[in-house]
Amino acid sequence: MSINSAIAKVILGSGQFIGVNHYSHRKGIERANHFLKMQNVLSIIEAAKGCGFGGMMISTHPTSIKILNELSKDKKLKDNFQIYPNLPYMQKYVIGANEKGMVGFVLDMLKSNSISNLAKGARAVLANDLYKILKSLIDIELSFFSKLEMGPVFLHNILTDLALSLRIEEIFHFYIEYIQKEYGVNGAFVTLNFPELSKYFKEIGLVQPIIQAPFNKIGFQMNPSIDANIAAIENFQGIFVAMTTLAAGFLRPREAYSYLSSINNINSIIVGASTNEHLKQSYHHIKEMRKN
Repeated sequence: MSINSAIAKVILGSGQFIGVNHYSHRKGIERANHFLKMQNVLSIIEAAKGCGFGGMMISTHPTSIKILNELSKDKKLKDNFQIYPNLPYMQKYVIGANEKGMVGFVLDMLKSNSISNLAKGARAVLANDLYKILKSLIDIELSFFSKLEMGPVFLHNILTDLALSLRIEEIFHFYIEYIQKEYGVNGAFVTLNFPELSKYFKEIGLVQPIIQAPFNKIGFQMNPSIDANIAAIENFQGIFVAMTTLAAGFLRPREAYSYLSSINNINSIIVGASTNEHLKQSYHHIKEMRKN
């Protein structure tokens, strides 16, 4: 099977649709309320595609699933517009495990999908087969993307950084191999410690990885330091996707993207926006940045 490694240069973030704002909880709630109307969401996606965004990063939050369902019905919006899953939506797993225990929650997840997945997953749980359980859960999460053009599938930073901290090399290889074999796209990773993850991938011989991590002028969420991240990206041999580029709204687009233009090896930029004007402004500055 040929592997689709393409990834858009400018990607629409989706955190604003579910109220994510790392700088202001109040603003996050205001945005979430605004995007309760699906038409407001679809308007942003349409504007993003219209001005040049090549895809969207999105989780399996309940609101995100509704967005995916609506998007899959709109041929004009979904064609030539890649969707990059960010798996899993962690709060769902944390709450479910707390309420029902991990085994009970996993079985509930399997029941919500197909009979075949339930049978396979239940056998895996009973046999305590971790990797078969993970395969079933990945399949369930990605079932929501089946009618869309899917790009690389990103593993959530909590799981990535947990596996990194415990040095569980097998998890990284398993994830990449399974995503490639079953879905024909690359497995990718989100991290809040890019220097450590990129260093570890080099140590274990993981070639040309796709990594998404925060990168911005003020070092917001850039662990362990902005200087360490700059040094790491200068020597990085892979695909780097920059997120949190506006530092949760602290930076204006012109300032943010002018800074990023001075950094080598940034392949893609994620932009979260709540208005059409903000989208157009951000894309304009990124386009200008790439000319220089």
